[in-house]
Amino acid sequence: MHVRYALLGVLLLLMGCVRPPVAPEPTALAPPPAYPTREAGPWQLGSDRATTISLPSAVIALDLAVHPTDGWPAVAAVVWSGDDDPERVMLSVYQPHVRRWGSAQQVDLGPSRIGRYQRTVAVGISGGGTIHVLWGMSDPNVTPGDPPAGLWASSSEDFGATWATPVRVAAACRAVTALAVGVEGTLVAQLICSHGAGQTLAMVTRRADGAWQPPEHLPAPVQSFSEGALLISGEGQTARVTGLLFAEQEGVPFAYLLSRELTGGTAWQLERLTLPPPASGLMSGRMWHVHGLSYTRPQGPALSFSWSDAETGHAFLLTSLDGGRHWGTPELIGTPFTGSGRLLDAIVAYDPLSARLVAIWDCCDGGLFSTVATTHYASWSVPGSGLWQRVGGDPPMALALGSRSVGRSVGAQAANSSLLWLAWIERSRQVEVRSLDLAQLAPPVGGAP
Repeated sequence: MHVRYALLGVLLLLMGCVRPPVAPEPTALAPPPAYPTREAGPWQLGSDRATTISLPSAVIALDLAVHPTDGWPAVAAVVWSGDDDPERVMLSVYQPHVRRWGSAQQVDLGPSRIGRYQRTVAVGISGGGTIHVLWGMSDPNVTPGDPPAGLWASSSEDFGATWATPVRVAAACRAVTALAVGVEGTLVAQLICSHGAGQTLAMVTRRADGAWQPPEHLPAPVQSFSEGALLISGEGQTARVTGLLFAEQEGVPFAYLLSRELTGGTAWQLERLTLPPPASGLMSGRMWHVHGLSYTRPQGPALSFSWSDAETGHAFLLTSLDGGRHWGTPELIGTPFTGSGRLLDAIVAYDPLSARLVAIWDCCDGGLFSTVATTHYASWSVPGSGLWQRVGGDPPMALALGSRSVGRSVGAQAANSSLLWLAWIERSRQVEVRSLDLAQLAPPVGGAP
């Protein structure tokens, strides 16, 4: 009988009706293996250098913009034709979804060709991700049949893959010196326009709904070579646009400071600023390569404009620590540290981690159409102090950015970011772009460089 039951149990086991006993589950899981720990570092790190535009002819104008919150960039350049053809306006856009630069595209097509006598371009990015580019077309009736001078604009909503048909937004305006783009899509551009026998400062606005307004000519005589910058500060109904543009009279430089509410249609407030030199003999008649920065300190909003002297090569900064209500006197960022040469550009950024300004400047013998040795250096300062410390001491230490022969440099920075995007003309014919972690250059609060 016992043998019979044993045989039946084996048969049921083979048929799957009875499961063999299993080992009991452990009452507690083993602890995970210990991994080495390290001190937390900045989450934003600098990028490698990338060639975004490389052509057989020279690059003669450059501008850079970043998305106001996401921080991805777009770079615009005017490329010299080298012959009787018009110049070309080229753009390349970083595509954050695939983490690479798109192909360079020409946007000044058909009747909007930029011409050969005024080579200016400005680019900006709205909060919605639309990229806007403006350029001044400049061959006004040189020969019968030539199109009149004017300001043209185009835009892209797909990271520069396609561009809208250019539209002419202003007449008799040959140069765009600056562009500011609000988060909600309002555009404000600073222009040099014909006015009688001379030139005048003008402003043109595009509302957030896409409608361009007629240009506003301001009582501000300027030169055709005048340069400036525009900044937006504040948010919503309190947002303001502030601009700076340089001119000269009998060899003496001065600047126009202008401001207005970004929306609402209020009149422009215009003030002429005398530029007392920080030290005797440091300023000549022409100021150029103007850059602007809007930033937020722990104490509140601040604005800074930087520029360099076309003849002496010294670089300067003008700052408002209260969002544009009051301005200090120009302070000296730096001077060439060689017997010859000049600081071409001084791009100022703000590091929120250290609450310091950082200036990236190029020195000393470069320029457009030049391939001599010129590279990037840095200095830092506490906003409003007027004291700048060179990174690396005196002589300063060259930054390891890969720049060897710089012609021009431009920069852009998203709000509250420690990442600066830097673009420059390398060896006359290439546009190089990379990002730079400012925390590597500015010392921490209370620390030494």
